[in-house]
Order: sequence, then structure tokens, then C-alpha cells
Amino acid sequence: MTETETKQRIGRMYELMGERNYAALAAYLTEDFFVTEASSLPYAGIYSGPDALRDLADTITASVNITGAKYLDILVGGEFVAVIMEMTLEGDPGPPVRLSEVLRFRGDKCCEIRPHYFDPLPLIAAADRKRKQAN
Repeated sequence: MTETETKQRIGRMYELMGERNYAALAAYLTEDFFVTEASSLPYAGIYSGPDALRDLADTITASVNITGAKYLDILVGGEFVAVIMEMTLEGDPGPPVRLSEVLRFRGDKCCEIRPHYFDPLPLIAAADRKRKQAN
């Protein structure tokens, strides 16, 4: 795939994730696809298999309230792609949470996503707020 085709494919994947259209998203993923979330995060763990993104989205939604997501850029290099983005959290007066998600491809399908957060503390605080509101 060309860089333009890769960016279009990634853009479509993120559209489908935003729509929670996991059935259509499956066509973009390998059978052994997985996501690794850092141990410092409220939704830490390895999510694998055909339902990995659905399971992760459900776990994130149960942990924190994300009120907005903005994709800033897509960087393509070999089998890796980095999606630079930021998220806005409910009740967080600070700047948006900046992160990059590194996607690894096998052919034209994504086999791994590994998010990297510049500062995970706002996510941890948002999870604490949500937990306290639930009690």
C-alpha cells in the first residue's frame, strides 16, 4: 500500500471504531490481533482476538468518560503506523490528554495496537472521579 492508501485505511479504521462498528472493523484486523494497554492505566491489560477492540472500548467506557477525541496526524513507516491524537476527559479542566497509538501491520491488516500516553495521570484521576460518582 502507498502512504496515502495506508492513511486512508487507518482513517477508516478509526471511523469504524468511533461508530463502534466492530463487525466491519474485523476486516481490517488479523485473526491474532491484540492491544496492549500499559499497567499504569485504569484499563490496563492485553485485549486479544476478534472482540479485542469491543472489549477494550467497554472497559474504557466503564473506567473513564471521554468527551472528545481528535486525530492530529498519521505517520507511516514500514510495518508501523503512529496515530497522534488527543482526548478530552469529562471533569478535567486541564489540556487534552495527548497520546500516540502505534499500529503494527502484517500485509494490509493491523495485528497490534500499542497506545503511548505522554501523561497518564489525568486518565487515572478521571477513573477515580467516575468510581467515586458511582458510589
